Amino acid sequence: MQNTDAFERDWREWRLGRPLHREMTFTQAGVVLGRGTLLAEFRTEGRAARGLAFDGEEARLLSLLTAAYREPLAGGVIEKIRRAGEFWGAGEKALAQFHLAFLGLPKIDEADAYQPEIWWIKLFDADHVVLDLHGPQVAIVSAKSWERHHLGYLNELYLSQKYMFATYGDEAFYSSRPNEVESNIISIFLRDGTFELGIRELTDKDRDSWKFEQVTAGYTFKDKFTFIAYDSPLLWILNIPEKSWRKFPAPVALWSADVLTGDDKAAYAIVDHRRLLSVYPDRPPFELAVFDLVAETAWMQGFAPVENALIAAGFAMSEIKLQPSSTGKIIVSNNGKAAFLEFSD
Repeated sequence: MQNTDAFERDWREWRLGRPLHREMTFTQAGVVLGRGTLLAEFRTEGRAARGLAFDGEEARLLSLLTAAYREPLAGGVIEKIRRAGEFWGAGEKALAQFHLAFLGLPKIDEADAYQPEIWWIKLFDADHVVLDLHGPQVAIVSAKSWERHHLGYLNELYLSQKYMFATYGDEAFYSSRPNEVESNIISIFLRDGTFELGIRELTDKDRDSWKFEQVTAGYTFKDKFTFIAYDSPLLWILNIPEKSWRKFPAPVALWSADVLTGDDKAAYAIVDHRRLLSVYPDRPPFELAVFDLVAETAWMQGFAPVENALIAAGFAMSEIKLQPSSTGKIIVSNNGKAAFLEFSD
């Protein structure tokens, strides 16, 4: 397991549950902006903070600031933030806050007064983030650009180095017209927003796919998207360049799985039964399904090794949340702590 960036966590809960910082502000964790977005953490040496630790993260920081202020900022802003962090670490807190104010950036409510609401934010790569503008558009933002693209009314968005995989909920699907992207259940776009493939091309020819209404979990690996959908009993592997897919049966009704992860050889799905234990007390809290994608076989496996690893890492099993990252990796979180959960043979 490895630590994740803050904005890969549950953005909706952060934005609703955190105080709004309309200007860059120092906290015990680092410098923050907006609804708790941590722009840069403090570097710690022993017990004392010694400035901000964002060496190698400058492009990511500029992308976040571009997203916040809707325009590229001068590169010199990084050094000014770094200098402010050094003052804060030295105990000169008033001087540090003065340096942030001296940047001359407008408050978020002034800069964003007429801008669409940002519902979530995902990391595309080291230089780009993707913003859901709480409507049919997303914005791909870097330190130098802000580009809007129409992807439809999203349920979830999965990213790879080359593609954006847009999935839609059953409400958007059933209310869509044949020429709208939502009618595909899954639409694939290039990074520049060009429409590449809608799976309606495939579903019209495959009766097995007529059973699913929306994707419930998935992950990307190279040019493929592996997913499960309600209420299909199959695991699906979509190959974009070939415009085709493979499918094979799952060991249980996996459309209730919360997360799915893996690569081109194996996949792992976790089903969280905790919310159903009052109705089905004999079920285990979690179940793990394993897929051999080469042999096209699948089986259920004991969850105890995963649980032991999570407990050893300091997670409380009764409190953890499981959610996908932008590529479908599993993020485990509770009480402000988060990590990737990764599987190996």
